[in-house]
Amino acid sequence: MRLKLALLLLSSLLCLLNGCASKGAPPSASNVQENSSGETESKNEAAFNRADNFLANFSQEFSDFELLDYVKGSSKNAPIMLVGVAKNLKDNTSSTLFIVDSNGIGLVGLAAGLDAAYRSEDGLKLSDNVVLLSLNVWTQAESSVEGGFLENKVRKIHDFEITVTQNEEQGGVNTVYTNKETIRSD
Repeated sequence: MRLKLALLLLSSLLCLLNGCASKGAPPSASNVQENSSGETESKNEAAFNRADNFLANFSQEFSDFELLDYVKGSSKNAPIMLVGVAKNLKDNTSSTLFIVDSNGIGLVGLAAGLDAAYRSEDGLKLSDNVVLLSLNVWTQAESSVEGGFLENKVRKIHDFEITVTQNEEQGGVNTVYTNKETIRSD
């Protein structure tokens, strides 16, 4: 899976580098304005293509997951182009987010190591550059009974607010995920 992600990032980088090559004389001042609006259009188009390509190729690229829900971003959600929540078919949990941005595809694991399921009734939402979703998380609780312990599962609802930002560091742009998690009882 990491190899597939690395290949996807490499191909995206090559496409971006090919688009940066220029030939001929520098553009005149009047052409600069026309080109900059054309560049903005092509960047927006590339962003939409990246999100559409992610959706079209998801089952082939990420065969261990099933996409449960997704939301496409707009310019007000920058740098988020698309966010999706997926079910891990190996451990039967749905606590993995796929976040598509200008750097590629980021995988964000929530409630690691716990039995967690996406709460579709709460939905997956974007508010500016913040991803909002909730998970049902089950944990083991031990109760004392005569002659031993009885294990039972307790469900709590975990609400996540994942803020997605980008910062420039050492000449490159890094995507940063910041999580605010609150827990409410059932």
